Parts: sequence; C-alpha cells; structure tokens
Amino acid sequence: MRRPWLMLALTLLLVVVWLGRGWFLPQSPPVPPELVQQRLLDSLNEARGQWLMQGRSERIQWQGPDSQAGVLKMNRQGWPEPQSDCAGLWGRLMGQPGLALIQASEGSPSVCRFDLTGDGVLTYYPATGSLILG
Repeated sequence: MRRPWLMLALTLLLVVVWLGRGWFLPQSPPVPPELVQQRLLDSLNEARGQWLMQGRSERIQWQGPDSQAGVLKMNRQGWPEPQSDCAGLWGRLMGQPGLALIQASEGSPSVCRFDLTGDGVLTYYPATGSLILG
C-alpha cells in the first residue's frame, strides 16, 4: 500500500519542480533598442557597400550574421528593400536569432516598421536608407 502513495508523491514532486523552474532561472535582460538600431544600421551600410562593390546590381550576394548565404534585393539608391515582406528583410539583415528581437513587423516597399520586444519601434525607409527609432 505504501508504494502507490510513494509513486504519487514522487510524480507530484517532479511536476512541481518542473513547473517551478521558470521562477528560479535567471531571466536575460532585454536588448536596448539603441543597440538593435545600431546593429541593423551596420547591416544596412554593409549591404550598401556590397552593392557598390558588386556593380550596383538589383540583387546582391549577401552573407547574413548567422552565416546563411542569400540574396538581397536592392533599390536604385543602393539600399536593401523587402522582397516579399519586412520580416523577411529583417531576417536576412539580422539573422534568424535577430527575429527574436521583434514582436511584429509591417510595411510596404516604401517603409518597414518593426515593433521591438523591448521598447520602441524601428522604422526603415528603403528609398533613403533612413532608420528611425521611435
């Protein structure tokens, strides 16, 4: 008779420990929006430099921060623009881990808005390469 109670007690203990681990694990601090802005700005400028070096073509070969090779669509002014959506552009410029830094994205070919997981919104204007933190 003691065995069923012992198994139940051990099972409950394991469940409580598993559920409670979230309260005791250290939480990583949010990434400052200024740092995210600077990282995206670095990627934009690097892409523009590649565009100049690769003969100002409509598409450039791009090596993302997560070492994934790909292609970036560039406009006539030499700035990256979304191929299909702004989240895709963010992923190519910031890498797949960078996708964790945004909650949502919206936009059109003329503007991309990225809601950061911390505070703030980054607005990117492909026509001019402007990146505004608001």
